[in-house]
Amino acid sequence: AKGYFIAVNRAFYDRLEDPGTDPIGKSSIDIFPSESGRIFAEEDRKVFESGQPMVVERHRIIRGKPQIFMVFRYPVLDDSGKVVGVAGVSRDITESRSAEDMLHLALQRQKALLDGIPDAAWLLDAQGRYIEVNKGYLARFEDDSIDPVGKTAFEFHPADFAATIQEEERRIMATRQPLRVERKRRIKGRERHLDVIKVPVMDTAGNVTGIACLSFDITQHKQAEQSLRETQLRQKALLDSIPDAAWLKDSAGRYVEVNQNWCVRHNLERTEIIGKTDLEIFPGQNNQAVISEDRQVIDSRQPFHIERPQS
Repeated sequence: AKGYFIAVNRAFYDRLEDPGTDPIGKSSIDIFPSESGRIFAEEDRKVFESGQPMVVERHRIIRGKPQIFMVFRYPVLDDSGKVVGVAGVSRDITESRSAEDMLHLALQRQKALLDGIPDAAWLLDAQGRYIEVNKGYLARFEDDSIDPVGKTAFEFHPADFAATIQEEERRIMATRQPLRVERKRRIKGRERHLDVIKVPVMDTAGNVTGIACLSFDITQHKQAEQSLRETQLRQKALLDSIPDAAWLKDSAGRYVEVNQNWCVRHNLERTEIIGKTDLEIFPGQNNQAVISEDRQVIDSRQPFHIERPQS
C-alpha cells in the first residue's frame, strides 16, 4: 500500500538500468530515474486510490536501447474487497509496434503513389474487395459519397458491369497473367473510352494475393484516331475524283496517298506504293529530277509545274 515492491520476476530485473539493483522493499522513486520514478509512483497511487485498472503505453531507453512497453496495472484486493496493493504486468511491444509503424508508412506511401497517378488506379485483394483507390478512380463517380474500400464491384456498380469485372479478375487469378482491355463506359453523362490494365500481385511464394489496376481515359486519342480516319477517307475521295494521276507525299518523299489513276498509269497496286519513296518504287530509274522537284516545293513552299513526256 506504500508503493514498495514486494515481489518481481526475472524480466523486471532485466529492464532495470542496473540489473544488479534489488528492488524489493524499495519504491519506484528509489530504483528508477527521477522523472520516470515519479510518474510510475503516481500511476500506482491512482490505481490504489481508484480501485480501477490502468493501461498505458510507455517509451523507455534501457541501457541505450529505445523500447516500447504496454503496462497493465490493477488493484490487489483482500477478502473484504479492500485495495491492499497494486500488481503490474509490462509487455515489450517494441517489435510489434515497429512492424505497425512500418505498415503504416508503407500504406501512406502506397496511397501517395496511387494518388500521384493522374488516371484511375485501384488495388484488389484475392476476393475482389477493393483495398485502396486513388482520387482519379473516385472522380469517375457521380455520387461523391461512394467509398469502394472493403467492398466488391457488385456493391457499387451495376450488376452486368460488375459481372464483367469479376470474370476478368477470375481469369487473372487463374492464369496469373496481366490483362489489358479497352472498354466504353458512360461516366458523368458522357461516353468515355478506357484502356484498362490489370496485373496480378504475388507474394514471395508466388501466390496471387490481389490485383493492381490502372484505367486510362483514351477518349481524346480515340477521337483523334477517328478524325484521322475520316480525313484520310476524304483525302482519298478527293484524289480519286481527279481525272488524272494524283498523289501526296510527306516531307521525306514517301507516298502517303495515291489515286486510282496513278496506280493504273504505273501498273502498281496501292499497297505497293504507300510508305515508299520513288527510289524504292522505281529502282534503277533516274529519279533525281523528281526528288529535286519535291525538295524545291518543300523549301520554297510554292507550287511547281512542269511538263514532261510520259514513257
